[in-house]
Amino acid sequence: MSNGETAISGPGYGAYSEDRLVGINSGDLIAMSLSTSQGNTFNSFAAANEKIGGQHVSHLRNFGLNTWGWEDLYGGGDQDFNDLIVGLDFTSAIGSGVLA
Repeated sequence: MSNGETAISGPGYGAYSEDRLVGINSGDLIAMSLSTSQGNTFNSFAAANEKIGGQHVSHLRNFGLNTWGWEDLYGGGDQDFNDLIVGLDFTSAIGSGVLA
């Protein structure tokens, strides 16, 4: 992160915040995880999450245009994927420059 942190703590309850990742290069993988106030941690890769009925539960959905929605409840919750919305901007010329 541009502030030296390795995790982002969102403001919660409909509030907005912005953070900047630095040092991301072409070919790098970005893997997100969500830690909830209930003590659960969910990963962007379903195979790393809990199983329900023998199937791994997905807690992340792509809405297109580098926008992702998280489901924050164990077992898949209400499947609304609006508990945390993350947008990644890989085209900005701010910072290290445009990825090629």
